[in-house]
Amino acid sequence: MLAMFLMININMIRNTKCEVQTVTLAVTPTKIQNELISTFFVDNYKSKTTKENQHFLHKIVKRSPDNQLLCLPTNKLSSVPTDLFTVSTANKFDVPTNTSSDYDAITMVWTGQNNATRVVAVIDLSQRAESVIYQSQESTSSFTKSVGLKGLHVLILETNPNDTNHVIVIGRKNTSYESCISNNAGVSFICYPLPGSFAPVAGTILFRDHLVMMIMQSTDYFNDDRVLALSKDSGKTWKIVEHNVQSAVFEPTYKHSIMAMVSVENPVSIISIFGFTMDTKSQMKRIEFNDGEATTSSLLAGLGTADVTGFQYADQYLHVVTQDSDGHKLLKVSKDNGNTFTNTQLPPIDSGQYINILDVADQLIFAHISDPVDDDIGTLLTSGDDGVFYTQSMTNHIKEDFYSVMSMNGVYLTTQKQLDGSLISKISRNRGGEWEDLKLKDCLPAQDESCKIQVYNKYLITFHQESGQSKVLAQSPYSNRNARGLIIIQGIVADRIAWDSSAKNYLYESEKVLIFVSGDGGFNWVQAPSAMMGAHHVMIGDSGSIIMALPVNKELTKMHFSLDEGGCWSDLPIKIDVVDGFSIEALVSQPGLQSLKLGIVGHGSSSSGQLTWAIIDVDFSKIVSDKCKETDLDSWEDTPYCYLGEKRTYKRIKKESWCYMGANSGVSYTAETCACSRSDYECDYGYLKQTDKERTCSKDPDFKNQVTFCKNGTVYQLESSGYRKVPGDKCDASKPNSFVRDTNGKVKSLNRPCDAGDTDTYLSLETVEKKICGTSQKMVSGDDSNEHKTKGLVAVVVILTLISTALCIALGIVYMKYRRIQNQFNYGEFDNIPSSTDLAPSASSVSETVGITHGSKNGKSYSKLKDSTVELDVDLLNM
Repeated sequence: MLAMFLMININMIRNTKCEVQTVTLAVTPTKIQNELISTFFVDNYKSKTTKENQHFLHKIVKRSPDNQLLCLPTNKLSSVPTDLFTVSTANKFDVPTNTSSDYDAITMVWTGQNNATRVVAVIDLSQRAESVIYQSQESTSSFTKSVGLKGLHVLILETNPNDTNHVIVIGRKNTSYESCISNNAGVSFICYPLPGSFAPVAGTILFRDHLVMMIMQSTDYFNDDRVLALSKDSGKTWKIVEHNVQSAVFEPTYKHSIMAMVSVENPVSIISIFGFTMDTKSQMKRIEFNDGEATTSSLLAGLGTADVTGFQYADQYLHVVTQDSDGHKLLKVSKDNGNTFTNTQLPPIDSGQYINILDVADQLIFAHISDPVDDDIGTLLTSGDDGVFYTQSMTNHIKEDFYSVMSMNGVYLTTQKQLDGSLISKISRNRGGEWEDLKLKDCLPAQDESCKIQVYNKYLITFHQESGQSKVLAQSPYSNRNARGLIIIQGIVADRIAWDSSAKNYLYESEKVLIFVSGDGGFNWVQAPSAMMGAHHVMIGDSGSIIMALPVNKELTKMHFSLDEGGCWSDLPIKIDVVDGFSIEALVSQPGLQSLKLGIVGHGSSSSGQLTWAIIDVDFSKIVSDKCKETDLDSWEDTPYCYLGEKRTYKRIKKESWCYMGANSGVSYTAETCACSRSDYECDYGYLKQTDKERTCSKDPDFKNQVTFCKNGTVYQLESSGYRKVPGDKCDASKPNSFVRDTNGKVKSLNRPCDAGDTDTYLSLETVEKKICGTSQKMVSGDDSNEHKTKGLVAVVVILTLISTALCIALGIVYMKYRRIQNQFNYGEFDNIPSSTDLAPSASSVSETVGITHGSKNGKSYSKLKDSTVELDVDLLNM
């Protein structure tokens, strides 16, 4: 399992699409008394009789058209022990007292056997004071201080996914940086020096067995070099293997190979009044090494010296974006580890646009191309299984809101922006083939009321934070692969989220945000009771049999939980006796979300007024004490229909059962192949889906009768019936009543070489302008290019004539100083990613989320997924 890293500033949003969780919580500077507390106290619980307790603890409510009803038999609670929640002794984090520094962050990782050990670091973000690290087993609430880290300012805390006892801490001691290793799950550490004159870049550490690599930034005042450092002994000794590295990943096929994007700086080409402007480009390199000292670096064979603006490795596909001399970008794909590349059949993308690979799963790729004018929106496309041909899935698509549901294959959520600026949430249950509204179950719309659910998602979160608002701090969509079929969203019931053009703001009432839960992969949604109105933190336990929800930005006085996928909710009052005004920042659970113990992370004030952090463990085994038997389980079909050509049947807890699944329960199913239907097909390249009853695929009128393109120096012709199988679909066309379309013979070679005018591009380029995927893309002709070059040369001559050499050198030094300061390692720039970055996926872009970072910079909030999955090797660095 993998560790996760999460940074949250006070009053800022938390996103919890998490499989394995590392939590960093940061507050505005203040005096702090650091305590890690495992205390949970139910107010007035012990003064009541057993019968009264049952009624007091379980005021269960369920949404109905008229009122809220009790919906869970109280006799289910007859065996609940009186120590429902254990009150344990608080454990202080002893921090240095001879410093005025503020210990304003906590970082936590899960490690050890079965990821049951918690390692917590208390950090001063200003790096003026040493950090302290504690370790605790999940079965106990007591923490002990780790040894061997005296004087270290912790910058990075990670656990090796290949060795759960291996914890690595990267930090600064005085003016140098060290790598501190623990092989006993954080009990003790031994520190080793990192290469001199370089500081670690946060979010770039990756593991493979005993191999560890990390990008480091030069600390030299006049040096901007970013080097790739490699350790072959789990972080003890390090060697610099490449310079000017922007991003890197371990190659999935070759154990002793790294793929890196490396900057190449040419001599000064232009001198401006702002200093030196370098003519730079990036190239892809393969770095090979073995157990000895030999290390070789060579250009990636399939790309040569092409200028690369971004790359991503996911599943079997290596995607690379290249840029030509005119600034046009092209997406290339390789399925043989970069030895050969094929141009995807997409239009060249202007320099002001960007492309993102949002998801890769079961031979289907989701790509997003930004709009030339409004980069908030773009065109969503899906590929064929070859990764070359793409078809349009949605226009006016908002990339930030694209979410791959982890609990159900092929289900996606996203948002579409309307012409009037309003937002409408959409769901697809056939991998982007069709998008529908989210509809509330058993809803009877009134004249002024809708049955559609509008999801509060990342786009709105970012919009409100960047505009200085904090209307709703609700959690974005949440699911987990071990909680089969379960999706939790927060939003409102409305036709759309309207846009007020005069106020430049979205119109909705934040206090009316509600929780919606689907237990069948998004087919049906139930609404939480109105008593739970408002934004909440949400966490899943025991593979989905437990849902816990706690209000955001409110003092913790009660907890909501459901044991039947949101159908019934219990409401428990809570009192925290060791801090005043306890405010929740995050909910955490053991990796895999199969544990019965969930953690509440927050802060309050001690009796002396000092800020106090606390982690409160909620142990649901005190409520549900019996492990499920076979008779407690029921067969469940993930959909009432065939999906991707098959119908899957799972085992999960019956609604009336009162038991838990436990760890290592796994997700198993049986599958039955279905006859093919229209939903098993999508429109092929060059065809558009019509709005008739049969959803016929017809030729796009903007395409020529014969679509040709150039590939690897040869001209090909595309032939199709207009339909293609959805990638990964397993339907059987030989079964009776099947919908059958010929999907063979897509590409035919014309056996002639490409002409001088033919290029490896979207089409054979016989026209200057074509309608591509619902947007108009203009391709720059050769004359335009020459005109731009001429203007550029004139500008250079004018600038060189007007500026003296002395002024250039002086301002160039100022520029280099500014670059140096900006590139220094600090938490303020932690994992900062621009929104318009090629191949920088959204938070839902990988099949398993490993981490999310939240924080603020220059008064604005940002967030970024951090993934170090060795199997996926998805590069999510700043490109």
